[in-house]
Amino acid sequence: MEQVKKKPLLCTILETEGVLSPEMARRALSAWEARCAGGRRVPFGQVVLSLGMVSPGDMVGYLAMQRKLAGAPGTAPLGVLLVEHGVLKPSQLVGALERRATSGKRLGELLLEEGLVRRIQVDMLLQTQKRATARSLAA
Repeated sequence: MEQVKKKPLLCTILETEGVLSPEMARRALSAWEARCAGGRRVPFGQVVLSLGMVSPGDMVGYLAMQRKLAGAPGTAPLGVLLVEHGVLKPSQLVGALERRATSGKRLGELLLEEGLVRRIQVDMLLQTQKRATARSLAA
């Protein structure tokens, strides 16, 4: 069986927003991994819907949030790290990305100015991001 290495961003969003409890997330991840066995990729959202953990109407909003977080050019890696490490809720990040687009500021600067993060949090996650980039370039 193929081992799934990383929790889907959608799972992190649903947990952080309080839609999935830790136990529900474990059940959904287990079901997702089982359905992905044999190399067949199944969207995590499809599994959560089939388990009745999220309604189709609500899922539309969470998928839009996921697209926005994953597709924000230049800022998604830091933004996703902030969400994955529990520093920001996905909805806070989406709002910050929208404000960043109009302010022209870097995401970290904006979040610091607004008091949503501390300098040490941003610095540590930027270092994590830098190390991951260096590893991928070396591979």
